Amino acid sequence: MRTGCALLALVLASVAAAGEGPKLVDEARILSNLDRVDDRGWRACVRGPYDVQLSPDGTKLLYLESRNQKVGGQDRTVRRPVVRDLASKQVIVLAVPMATSDDVFAYLFTSRLFDPAGRRLVLGVGIDADGDGVTSPGMQDGMQAAMCDIATGKATLLDLRGPAVLPSFGRTGKHVFALSYDVKKDTGTLYRADAERLAFQPLKLLGLPRTVCPAADVMTMLVKPAKEKKTGYGLVLFDTKAGRRILDVPTQGYNWNLIKYPPRWTPDGRYLYVYDHTPYPAKYHSAIWDRETTKLLGRVDTMYPLGPGPTRTTMVLGKVMAGSKRGMILHDAATDKRWDLAGRKVRPVTAAGGRVFYVKWTDNGDALFSARIAMPNVRN
Repeated sequence: MRTGCALLALVLASVAAAGEGPKLVDEARILSNLDRVDDRGWRACVRGPYDVQLSPDGTKLLYLESRNQKVGGQDRTVRRPVVRDLASKQVIVLAVPMATSDDVFAYLFTSRLFDPAGRRLVLGVGIDADGDGVTSPGMQDGMQAAMCDIATGKATLLDLRGPAVLPSFGRTGKHVFALSYDVKKDTGTLYRADAERLAFQPLKLLGLPRTVCPAADVMTMLVKPAKEKKTGYGLVLFDTKAGRRILDVPTQGYNWNLIKYPPRWTPDGRYLYVYDHTPYPAKYHSAIWDRETTKLLGRVDTMYPLGPGPTRTTMVLGKVMAGSKRGMILHDAATDKRWDLAGRKVRPVTAAGGRVFYVKWTDNGDALFSARIAMPNVRN
C-alpha cells in the first residue's frame, strides 16, 4: 500500500512539474537608484525600450546619462551615451559630444548599433562646430556618423554628414547602413558601407534601418507613406546583400509607434512582431508576421515587442497599460502559448540573450534589474 501511495505521489509530482511554465530567476540589480546623482552630477536615464540597447549577446548595456550644466550661459540638461559591462560592472563613457536633446536617441537606440561581437558601436553624433563638447544633434547642429570602440570609448568620426544621420549595423557586422535625412526638406539618402573601409555608397531605397533578422540578410526599414497617407510610416523588408526592397509588411495603419517600439524578430528569424493598431477606434497589439509564408499569423492584444525570448520561436512582450507599471509576458509564436512573467509589478525595458531588463520600485527608489528566463519543462 505504501509503495502504491509513493508511486501515485511520484506520478502527481511529475504531472505538476510538466505544467510548470517559464519564470524569472537569478535577478540582479543593475542600477540601484535611477534618481541618484553622482559626485559629478550625472544620473542614468532609463525609462523604456527607446532609452537603452543591449548587445546581441546580452552582456553590455548602452544607455544615457544626464546632468544639468551651463551651455551658452544658460542652464541646460545635457546627455551622454555610456556602455556598462554587465559582468564587470565597468562603465565606459563614449568619447562623443554631449547632446542637449534626447529626441534623436529614440531613433538611434532602436536601430542595430552594436556589431555582433559586441566590440564596436556605430552612432550618429552631433557636429561640435564650436568645440565646447555640447551639441543639439538633428536640430541646430548637423550630425555625423561615428564608430566607437567599446573597450576604450574612443570614437572615430566617419565621412558621412547630414542634418540627421542614423546608422545601423547589418546582421554579420560586415556592413553599416546609415540614413542621412533632412527633416525640413523631408527627404534624404540611405547609404551602405563596408564596416572596415567605411566608404559610404548611396542606395535607391529611402528608409530608416530598424531591426535585423538573425537568420538572413534582411533588415526591417521604415519608409515614407504613400502621398495620400500623410502621417506615420510604412514597414518593409530590405535585402542588405542586394541592397533592395523585398516586400511590404502589412500593417493596419501607418503609425508613429514603430519609432519607439521597433519590430522584433524571434531568435530563429522566422517570426516578426510588429506593434500595430486598429484604425477606429485605435486598439494596440503585436501583430505576428511569418517570414516563410509571408502572411500574418496572428496577434497578441495590448502588447508590444520587447526582444527575443530564450527559445527559437519566443518573444518577450510588454503590456500596454495606464501608468508606469506594465508587466511582461513570454509568447511562443509557433504555438500561441503565453506565460506571465512579472504581472504589473515592473516597467519593462528590453530583452536579449535569454534575459529581461525592467525597472521596479525599491526602498531607495526606482532601480533597473535583470533576470534570466528559466524554461522548465517547456520544449521549443
